[in-house]
Amino acid sequence: MRATLAVMLAALALTAAAGCSDGDGGGDEEGALSATEFAREANALCQEAAADRQTVQSGIDEDAPGPEQAELYAEILDIDQNLLEDVDDLVPPEAEQDTVDQLLDAWRERIDLEEQAREAIANDDSGELTAIDAQVTEIDGRANPIAGGLLLNECTRGEAV
Repeated sequence: MRATLAVMLAALALTAAAGCSDGDGGGDEEGALSATEFAREANALCQEAAADRQTVQSGIDEDAPGPEQAELYAEILDIDQNLLEDVDDLVPPEAEQDTVDQLLDAWRERIDLEEQAREAIANDDSGELTAIDAQVTEIDGRANPIAGGLLLNECTRGEAV
């Protein structure tokens, strides 16, 4: 059961990365980034978070007790929460703000589920973790096209979930 929980933990935290894209679009409010600048900066943040997640995941012992795995998963949650805050601090072009807000809302939902997953891991509750995984897959199915439309290809998640 612990190996199953560890595999599900890793699956929940995986990111699916593609290359950065280019595109233009000027920032139309003071301090706003152009679409290209926003994508470049957000993609860099997402790429860094993915590398940090991978580092944490590599330290997860599949045979460790659930509470021990949950401690490491808390580090992944911190990475995802920091990523959300960092991307939210970027100022996209005004025309894309609503779309960015939709993406960030989906990421917030995912983070809430990741917290529930951490609790399920701590309790060795593979049934709950399976249910959460299905919900995460649904959120990723909504969020990934939004990220892609914003050229945030490094910010898509969950192909392996």
